[in-house]
Amino acid sequence: MHSLNHLKINGLLREFFDKFLQYFPGVPIFFTVSGFLIFWAFDRNHDIKKYSLNRILRLYPALYVCLFITVLLLIFFSSFSLLTHTSFYIWLIGQLTVLQFYTPEILKFWGVGTPNGA
Repeated sequence: MHSLNHLKINGLLREFFDKFLQYFPGVPIFFTVSGFLIFWAFDRNHDIKKYSLNRILRLYPALYVCLFITVLLLIFFSSFSLLTHTSFYIWLIGQLTVLQFYTPEILKFWGVGTPNGA
């Protein structure tokens, strides 16, 4: 469904997927299962500092690997001139934190208008 929205696909294909996917409530199931797993991890360890550290150590290394690959792909598909823009570094700092909503104009060429479409 995300692809159909981003690519602006309408007509019979869109209608088919709309009807087909209504039988698969993926988002509610995802949030239910992930909420259960996050609470289960916290229930095993009630120390909020240790729990938070464990979550950070679990999530951020993968985030940084993905960001590194994304930066390489951005440079490969555009040029090293990205590295001369201040807005690129502001975006990069945002991607290294939880402030991943900012996308400068120089990166609007990528995908659906942002390297981090999620």
